[in-house]
Amino acid sequence: MSEQRIQDELEIRTLLAELAFQADDGELDTYLDLFTEDAVWEMPANAAAGVPAARCEGRAEISASVEQRRAIGVQGPGTGSMHHLTTVRVEVDGDVASGRVYYQFVGMVEGRPAVRTIGRYRDTYRRTAAGWKLSHRTIVIS
Repeated sequence: MSEQRIQDELEIRTLLAELAFQADDGELDTYLDLFTEDAVWEMPANAAAGVPAARCEGRAEISASVEQRRAIGVQGPGTGSMHHLTTVRVEVDGDVASGRVYYQFVGMVEGRPAVRTIGRYRDTYRRTAAGWKLSHRTIVIS
């Protein structure tokens, strides 16, 4: 594997970690800056967490969806939620890359931490002038 490919994969893994940290406890603008301007974010309904299905195109729609989840106390600062990323596979092809990521979403339920969902992210990343960004995420809940 080339040095550039190793560096790209490391940068994407760092992006994944930053996405999780910012989703859980970060400022919304900092979180949104990790996405390309034309990013797509898709999630099925999550009855266990009380979250409706969403398909968002662009940062404005992604922002509205995040604000909705934060407003109902499912995720974000002060909710005690944590995205745990486990198995990660990244495949880089020039200025685009794909990723398959297993996750566990832990949150507070009746005052106690509980696994709210587990699943997979099916991602596409794009190299930009500002570095690697998430350009498409499809969430698959197991």
